[in-house]
Amino acid sequence: MKRVALSLIALSMFCASAHSQESDDPVHHVKDGRMSLRIHTGPPLVLQHGINAIDKVATFNCKSVDGCAFTIHGLGISSSNGVQISVLVDGIAAKPRIYVNEASFTVLQSATVGQGEHTIQAQASSPGNGGDEIWDWEFQYTMYELTH
Repeated sequence: MKRVALSLIALSMFCASAHSQESDDPVHHVKDGRMSLRIHTGPPLVLQHGINAIDKVATFNCKSVDGCAFTIHGLGISSSNGVQISVLVDGIAAKPRIYVNEASFTVLQSATVGQGEHTIQAQASSPGNGGDEIWDWEFQYTMYELTH
């Protein structure tokens, strides 16, 4: 029980510090065939019934003829345990889908794509009549160029 409480405290402290560093400008890093985009927290999101965008659509260009792999990391806090988090790559949900079972959520997903330009966006789905909220969220998308 102590471990769970400490984990939630650590998550709350991390989220509070992330919230204090709000930014609309994503950070791009390019190195050794890898491109990373970090989307920082914004104001709390009040979800409507159905699908809600968490962040803006981001665009990546995969230059490798062998394709690219995306890793998707995210975390946040939700007011409801019925919220579903999905990250869409080219409009298709990355695997596995994430269901929020507690107030906090962690997203660890992946997807592979072919050469060319691709889009990525995080979304939340509210099962009720809306009014659920997501606070202190952050997503990091990293694209790795594949070589065979």
